[in-house]
Amino acid sequence: WHYWWQAHLLDTLVDAQVRDPDPLRVDRIGRQIRGHHARNLGRWTNNYYDDMAWLALALERAQRLAGVTTPRALRSLSRQLTGSWMPEAGGGIPWRKQDQFFNAPANGPAGIFLARYGDLGRAEQMADWIEQTLIDPDTYLVFDGIRDGSLVRAQYTYCQGVVVGLETELAVRTGDPRHVRRVARLFCAVAEHM
Repeated sequence: WHYWWQAHLLDTLVDAQVRDPDPLRVDRIGRQIRGHHARNLGRWTNNYYDDMAWLALALERAQRLAGVTTPRALRSLSRQLTGSWMPEAGGGIPWRKQDQFFNAPANGPAGIFLARYGDLGRAEQMADWIEQTLIDPDTYLVFDGIRDGSLVRAQYTYCQGVVVGLETELAVRTGDPRHVRRVARLFCAVAEHM
């Protein structure tokens, strides 16, 4: 059983409901959420911040687009994502609890969720941390992360995707042109280098 795979499954159920609304599917979404909680031993959280961010995004979408509400789960996940910040590491959050690996795949989806959940300040801190720490000055692609103070220079497509998503969410929600510029720059970098 993989926590984050279940979060993505929930997202696909929400996508299906948006494309073809069906009351039975709303029930299926609710059962999937309850099953996730039960299988995770009655908790919404686990030790991986990227996993929790994906579940938070899926639950927020289930609420907003399918009317399936889980306010306690969203509050719990929001607390985990905002409480994981280590000031000495800048604006980012670690990949997992008690770890010193701070990466784009955890910060991107966490920032997207926090922006949608109304914590724009924290989401912007994450985006600014990525901008200052993980952007390759030569290509403008996103590096994977920082492990124990050393840059992990790998440049994966999923890193680019979650950062485009975060900066787009912030551009829409804040109207700040720096986020629009970052999205455009990253699109150009991906087109040129990937």
